[in-house]
Amino acid sequence: MRLNSLVLRNFRNYVDCEIEFPDRVNLVVGKNAQGKTNLLEAIHFVSTSKSHRTFLDDELIKHDDSWFYLRACIADSSSVDVCDVDEMTVEVSKELRGNKKFKVNGTAVPKISTWIGSFQVVFFAPESLSLVKGSPVGRRRFLDTLISQIDKSYLRQLQSYQVALKQRNQLLKQIRSNYVEKDLLEPWDGLLAEDGVSITKTRSSVIQSLRIHACGKHENLSDNCERLDIVYRPSVGEVVELPRDDAVNQFLAKLEGARSSDYMRGTTSVGPHRDDFDLMIQG
Repeated sequence: MRLNSLVLRNFRNYVDCEIEFPDRVNLVVGKNAQGKTNLLEAIHFVSTSKSHRTFLDDELIKHDDSWFYLRACIADSSSVDVCDVDEMTVEVSKELRGNKKFKVNGTAVPKISTWIGSFQVVFFAPESLSLVKGSPVGRRRFLDTLISQIDKSYLRQLQSYQVALKQRNQLLKQIRSNYVEKDLLEPWDGLLAEDGVSITKTRSSVIQSLRIHACGKHENLSDNCERLDIVYRPSVGEVVELPRDDAVNQFLAKLEGARSSDYMRGTTSVGPHRDDFDLMIQG
């Protein structure tokens, strides 16, 4: 996959800009606050439908405007899910307080999740150091974005889990206020456990692959003086090696054990949305 050109309108500090990218390496040079990172952010958004800097898409709209528009011309598509041509045009639009919309070759994409993974990017910027120094939220987001680009079933499971989590949290708040009965949680617990185990096992597998590649690279960089380790820490305990049914039962037991505190807080305290991973250097 190769990005041939990109149009930005009302995106961050860009009013109307069209850029063509020649083959091989492209260097973007400019003074501070001229929009270099904003350009990279636009490419990342076309690929993943998300910003690497904010959870609020409206913040991407240029100040005092009410919409933004991106158009990317991408060569050598290998995707068969959305498009199977040598070159495709991807358009992204977003109105203030409205939903973002994707089009591929002029045809609306009904579910953005079907596009994710068709144009894969790896993003690195100074703020990427928050992967080490920042909060678990950023590390989970990094991992979810990475896996969603290479595994569409993971993205579906993640979306399903997030829906169930939202419903369970709403019920917890209603239970705390004595509006509904506690037994209404059980169906949502089952959905959380089923999707949660799949998410946890996939994350663990990807972390293990990253560990193998990253550790070898770091040893070479450090002249074999340091050893890098990456350890995934699921909040429901070690379910990765368990048979699926046993893992689901353990997940359900963790949810049951945390119910009292969840009632008081009005939120779910265990599950993939609370997981983390450590990056450690020894030596």
